[in-house]
Amino acid sequence: IDECISLVSFLRKNNISSQFNVSNKKFSKQIKYADVLGINYVAIIGKEESKQQKLTLRNMKTGEQKKIKKEELLKIV
Repeated sequence: IDECISLVSFLRKNNISSQFNVSNKKFSKQIKYADVLGINYVAIIGKEESKQQKLTLRNMKTGEQKKIKKEELLKIV
């Protein structure tokens, strides 16, 4: 949760609208919810990403996913 809050704070400081969802809902339902909201990118921080100090960025239009460092987000979104 701390990493999610840190990421959202980082994005907002760089004028990128963001929100986070930490719920018990299945991942697929969370992704569908983001799609309904028209969100272009979803950042995923799981155990593996946390260990690597990265996040998985999913392009909601293409479905493409890639692991990147937090700072790389500013070049993409």
